[in-house]
Amino acid sequence: MNCPNCHQKLEAGSYFCGNCGFNLSEPGTKNNVGQAQQSPGPANQYVQNNSMPNQNINQLGSKSTNNGKAIASFVLGLVGLIAWLIPIVGLIMGIVGVVLGILGRKSRKKVLSIIGIVLSSIVIILSIFVLIISANAFIKGFKQGLNSSNTNSNSSYSGTYQAINTSCYKTKIPINLNITQTTGSCTFQATNNITNEVYSVKVINAPSITPTNLESASKLDAQNVVNSVAGSKIKSQQMTTFVGSPAYSVTFVGADNNHAEIDYVYKVTSQGNILVVAHSQNSSSNYDLSIIEKYWSWL
Repeated sequence: MNCPNCHQKLEAGSYFCGNCGFNLSEPGTKNNVGQAQQSPGPANQYVQNNSMPNQNINQLGSKSTNNGKAIASFVLGLVGLIAWLIPIVGLIMGIVGVVLGILGRKSRKKVLSIIGIVLSSIVIILSIFVLIISANAFIKGFKQGLNSSNTNSNSSYSGTYQAINTSCYKTKIPINLNITQTTGSCTFQATNNITNEVYSVKVINAPSITPTNLESASKLDAQNVVNSVAGSKIKSQQMTTFVGSPAYSVTFVGADNNHAEIDYVYKVTSQGNILVVAHSQNSSSNYDLSIIEKYWSWL
């Protein structure tokens, strides 16, 4: 008998064509001896089992790929627990780990994908936390740098000064201060609103002031200053000298933590006894009158 499909000669008792694989067990098909085909035998079963649809093959490949994604998610989650210390790296690994974990949930490694998603999510949270902390630290450092720059440029000790000339004396003050001075007057005031620096000098004709009563008169005036500024107090006071002349120095601290110094200086001139009231104020520690005194000279 020949194969009804390819006409190849068949052996007696064959269940399928050895040439084209035609199934001879189909109803109504007879073998080469004319017997009715019996139920499929082992050989025919082999053909059927090995004729697996393409759909099953694709599903098998898909599951294999998803297994790899699940494993990759798990590995990224583990490594990310260290990588979050470098927040950018940790954030990228965490996001990739979550995506791969979600895709890997359809695989046989579902448990690994779930663990990977959890670990990667933790990595993302830690990375974002570190990024926020780092950003805040950067902003704070940047502001401090600006403040430091401003302080250095506005400091009384920046090394750059401007001259003050009057008919009584001359001296120097930091160049960053804005001066208010009446022409011909021995009084001036200089301020810097950024640093709260204030320098001022008043020259008062005081024939009643002598080296003997300088201390008592200065104490009385200092107390009046404290009474006029709410929350302020005297920090220290003592007899001293100012450019060789007798002086009484008082330091103050205000409620806003501003510090100030006032030196009451006794000086005898051709016009008589004068009292020089030199005042310095600053929100930092540079509130003394050393700069004015350093460059001071009587005329």
